[in-house]
Amino acid sequence: MGPRIDASGSTSTYDPGVDSGATPLDIVRLGETTLSQVAARLGVDPNSLLQANPQISDPAKLTVGQEVRLPTGQASQTPAPDPGSVAPSTASPLGASMLDDPISKAQAQFQLVGSGQNASPLSAAAPVRVADAGDDLRLEVRNAAAHLVGRPVVGSGECYDLADRVLRESSAKSAPDFGKVTRSEKENYKWGTPIDLKDAKPGDILQFRDHKITIATEKKIKKTYPDGHSTTSEEKSSEELNRGQHTAILLANNGDGTMVVAEQHVIDHRTGALSTTVRRNILYIGDITSSTYSKVFYEQNIRIEEVTTITTMVTGIIWAYEPQSRGD
Repeated sequence: MGPRIDASGSTSTYDPGVDSGATPLDIVRLGETTLSQVAARLGVDPNSLLQANPQISDPAKLTVGQEVRLPTGQASQTPAPDPGSVAPSTASPLGASMLDDPISKAQAQFQLVGSGQNASPLSAAAPVRVADAGDDLRLEVRNAAAHLVGRPVVGSGECYDLADRVLRESSAKSAPDFGKVTRSEKENYKWGTPIDLKDAKPGDILQFRDHKITIATEKKIKKTYPDGHSTTSEEKSSEELNRGQHTAILLANNGDGTMVVAEQHVIDHRTGALSTTVRRNILYIGDITSSTYSKVFYEQNIRIEEVTTITTMVTGIIWAYEPQSRGD
């Protein structure tokens, strides 16, 4: 289904064939670069967290969206959802609270697109959208998608194949039931009943068109030496996550401008090639107001103060569809 999707910075770290529900997981947040920072936020022992993550080659160089396995018996106070659970109302990218994360302290304003209309702006306090007992079909679709996370890609590996298989296995209608499907890059598939993106629940299908997430980071560094003199420097970086024409299954709508999706036909940045497994990724659906935070530390008697500003910008369109039963 067209060019591969660059999900840089948000791809999971599952091994092929591993059921993602087997180990409690969390995710590296904006502003976190070391495993010790993640441990401090989660309230777990840093050494135990390090031992639980032998797949992390450098615990001092983490990337946003990288998954972290929690130590056995040391679940965080606000654990990330596994494929069998739904995030709490304070959920952040993968479910744990963002109340202590600098980016949540600035109110986020979002311009969402769903069913062809602009949705109302949301704040970080917006409620999580949960598939409840009355959403049996949604739950079935969500569980079918979650079961495939970490396993080999299905069909030809295209994003379309994952959505089509999950819907059919759940006795739901698929794109061909709503019109002719040519598998052209120009097609915007219909997967069910159109709904506003802000109202999307786990099990709904998301269809993307030219969706791009840009995470811009600006870091100002001041070093003060023992003799009192100081130097300043500045570092800037930008990270883009692109989804041109793409389809994904919603696993969690956190209500704070982030969603968790199951998808395939995305890049595994550990190898630089297309992922060979179905991935569980974080998705930003709207701009996040710039957030600034600082930290101070010492290296060889040099006082170092870092002030970091992170801005997340989102462009493009996401259509959301509620699955329809084949019996309808």
